[in-house]
Amino acid sequence: MKRKVKVLHIIDHLGSGGAQEIVLDLARYLDHAEFDLQVWCLHGYGSYFNELRALGIPVKSLSRWKFNPFIPLSLWYGLRKEQFDILNLHLSFSTFLGGVLGRLAGVSKIVVTIHALKNQSRLWVFPMWGLLSSLYDKFIAEVAYSVKELRESGIASEKIAFIRLGTKKAVVDSDVSDAPLSVGHWAVNGENPILLNIARLHEHKGQIYLIRAMESVIQQMPAAKLLIVGDGPLEAVLETEIKRLHLENSVFLLGFRRDLEALYSSCDVFVMPSVHEGMGVAIIQAMAYEKPVIASDVGAIPEAVRPGETGVLVPPGDPAALALAILDLLGNPERLHCLGKQAQAFVREEFLLGNMIRGYTALYRSLSA
Repeated sequence: MKRKVKVLHIIDHLGSGGAQEIVLDLARYLDHAEFDLQVWCLHGYGSYFNELRALGIPVKSLSRWKFNPFIPLSLWYGLRKEQFDILNLHLSFSTFLGGVLGRLAGVSKIVVTIHALKNQSRLWVFPMWGLLSSLYDKFIAEVAYSVKELRESGIASEKIAFIRLGTKKAVVDSDVSDAPLSVGHWAVNGENPILLNIARLHEHKGQIYLIRAMESVIQQMPAAKLLIVGDGPLEAVLETEIKRLHLENSVFLLGFRRDLEALYSSCDVFVMPSVHEGMGVAIIQAMAYEKPVIASDVGAIPEAVRPGETGVLVPPGDPAALALAILDLLGNPERLHCLGKQAQAFVREEFLLGNMIRGYTALYRSLSA
């Protein structure tokens, strides 16, 4: 019997985020008969840690504490002991430590999945990859814009693999959950226009501009509701802004949730008001659920959100433009429905999870050969 290829995914943490969603999909859907998969995070635990464990995927955290100085030693020792064939690194600190310590531990093949663009990353990240590119066998770009940035950072074209991110929902028809979605004492019943944002609560994600836009939206559409799903360091700031604008009955911070089917199915429009963004896994998921997207014209978002075809693009950090786009789309149900249909068709053509899994499978096979 042919020996399985031992693959380890290393990521900074397993809290909420698009990178974590990709790691979860890879761990779940790559062929376990061909690949012996494990997932390690540098610190903490988080909901994705528990979800991986529930799926039977070997998963471990190297430290409870983010700033534990023994994390590098623990990582090097673990890599020496396990003797993996391939390391797949995710996020900046895992990429740096995994590249250096992976080589010292004798790992033969090391690849990096690029989840963020240059404007989302710390200033040292892309220059570091350029300087240390000899440590890595492949850089996996999830969007075409990322390919361009990697080349500009001095990484040779032959070291770059383009594997577009994908979503499982795009494979099948929308199957709306029968379970009603409740938000506090208010039940989503289809009578209220529902706007949805799913992202980490961080200043880069621009939720504060969306909340400010809702002040104008509510003046013309008092029944409209905004659901913001996610956790992060900006939670208290956003709560304060909601109270300042007296939007407590219109804007709801739901925290981290995994009932994504109910959330996507219940909304009318998905909104991503990011100041900096790569693609945004949630954008692709929303489009797969036949939802039009209003998003900032930044990063690689225009690769998916095409004005007049799959959604609407607005300038970043502009509450007035956001409000106008929201009111225009909610006020035109026929256009809203048409954009949603086209969004779903586009995702099925370009962002299939099956294509992503086949891309990683082919890459791992070529490296292990």
